[in-house]
Amino acid sequence: MSARNTARKGSIMRPIEKIWTSFALATTAYLQAETRCPANPIFERFPPPIMFDPGVVTSTAVEGFGWVVADQPSTTSYSPGMTKQYNSSGETNVVTRASVGRYTVAFAGLGGIHGGNVQVTALGDGPTHCKVRHWTAKFGTVSASIACFDAGPAVDSAFVASFQASRTVTPLETAYAWVPSTATGVSFTPAPAYARNVASVYLPTHQISLAGPITALALQHVTAYGNGAEHCVFRESRGVNCFDALGNRLTSPAFSYATGVGGISTSIASDLEGAFGVMDQPWDWVTTTTATPQGSTLSSGSMSVTKTGTGRYSVDIPYPSFFARSSVPSMVHVTALDITGRNVPTQCKVASWSDDGTTRVTIAVRCFSMAPATFGAPQNMGFHASFIVRPTPIFTFPFPPFKLGESIDSF
Repeated sequence: MSARNTARKGSIMRPIEKIWTSFALATTAYLQAETRCPANPIFERFPPPIMFDPGVVTSTAVEGFGWVVADQPSTTSYSPGMTKQYNSSGETNVVTRASVGRYTVAFAGLGGIHGGNVQVTALGDGPTHCKVRHWTAKFGTVSASIACFDAGPAVDSAFVASFQASRTVTPLETAYAWVPSTATGVSFTPAPAYARNVASVYLPTHQISLAGPITALALQHVTAYGNGAEHCVFRESRGVNCFDALGNRLTSPAFSYATGVGGISTSIASDLEGAFGVMDQPWDWVTTTTATPQGSTLSSGSMSVTKTGTGRYSVDIPYPSFFARSSVPSMVHVTALDITGRNVPTQCKVASWSDDGTTRVTIAVRCFSMAPATFGAPQNMGFHASFIVRPTPIFTFPFPPFKLGESIDSF
């Protein structure tokens, strides 16, 4: 080969070699970050809910919150409509169906703040229930794995899922914790990477003790954690009961707990508003009653609950607003409350929510037996219900449709 050809070949290959070297280094760094997790056999069998990619993306946000109303259970991948999702980072959330009853929710821009917390509520009239399998943070995106079940088998289902994270301990607007099934002793202290403002968990009753009172609305919920068909309910103020698919009460359950969901402050202006109420009346009540306790930043009016049939409830929330719910993002979480202490496997979920366009929002709640012999039978049950809304409409271009002859100003 001539000297000219050799030089020409070298001038062509050098940039290619540089590109290849850069690619190899980037790939190696990615794989190292991808596999970097605690070398502990406990984590191999019971992985922590979230694993960070060290040094890849670190958020500067102090706190983050996002949700999806995933109402397309058979769709392979989609981004819910703008009124069916929210992300405090301004990014768009995506829902992906991995297999029957298995979904991944990607909350872009919320990774790297803190380990955070995931809550899930099944959506619809039937007795399906949903839970969180695990969640991970990678390249600034939190990916939450969601599983939904019927009487044991995985089944496609609509659901509502939320993720929140707080970098700071104060102000104490929220509290959350991940409790693994490997927790031992009488009093368990949650790992700081997955907890905020939770001092301990009393394991015999799985009673949550907060480090301090929260300053935000006390929207309180619990979700079972892991691969199986377990589900969890509240048994008292902050006690938690979890059951397996056979209806057996678990002595060492894994779950995700949160109160102050969304960190909706009652004292300062917030991007979000909300309301919560607890139905804790006797089993045989049949008339409308006032939710106790309750709280709201939407109105000073009282939230009421009406039993419309066995295991069927209507939660009425005063919400005077210029904008109808159909034009603003909103979400609902529901968790069953065992008000009798009978340790009976039951669950509650949200069937739907709607508004009259001017004065109130109505949430339809359904409660079912989860015992194998009576699975799916409507069951009278107490519950916690929460409603969160971003009160300002999400406008996209072009603007929302208006009638012929109507100006944008008139809208």
